[in-house]
Amino acid sequence: MDVFNFARTAEQIVYEAVSWLYFYPATLLRVLFRPVKMMEYAGEQTDAPEDSAFIGAMRPALLLFLSIVLGATVVPLQDTELKMAPKFLQDSWLHLIGLRFIAFGLYPMAGAIICDLFTPGEVTRQTLKKPFNQQAYIYAPFALIVSPLFVVSGRFSASSADYAIYALLAILGMYVWAIFVQVAFFRRNVGFSFPRSIGAAITTVLLGASMNVILWKGISQFGG
Repeated sequence: MDVFNFARTAEQIVYEAVSWLYFYPATLLRVLFRPVKMMEYAGEQTDAPEDSAFIGAMRPALLLFLSIVLGATVVPLQDTELKMAPKFLQDSWLHLIGLRFIAFGLYPMAGAIICDLFTPGEVTRQTLKKPFNQQAYIYAPFALIVSPLFVVSGRFSASSADYAIYALLAILGMYVWAIFVQVAFFRRNVGFSFPRSIGAAITTVLLGASMNVILWKGISQFGG
């Protein structure tokens, strides 16, 4: 083993991880308060050279992933909830994180497909990359709030209906926020008319939610 190369790699990993302490909250706040600007930024940076892309912010997919990890850490599943989950989710916390990442990744993928379908040219893996990065930014705060609140709402429904309603209202609020952002994005960046932007925004969120329902129903077939 090359000790110097190992030390250099370790240094880069530590530096990258520590830099997240700044770039994660900084990027998340920018997405929350200037979502369309950050979606435009993601589009510009996707086209930039790899070594200089996203040097001023966290990459969209990584922001989404860390938001899911943070949400699962703040509100972990209880033993009783784990026992109701499929066996492979009980075996590893990483399996749960991976499944949630796929689940919330379906939303930006739905938006990316809709964007690409109405952009001249063929839909390919390469052409989906830019709109996916743009969409992934806004679903990072969405996942950070919605993921733990879905868990919490289930607990409250069994003990306090009032708190369950508050949790569900907060989830609904994030869906409404996502739709408003999508309307502005489709209007400003894709060039849709206002009515068409509303339709595309609602379709994006509904398509993402529908794919999630299918995903979780399929997973539930594995049983506890």
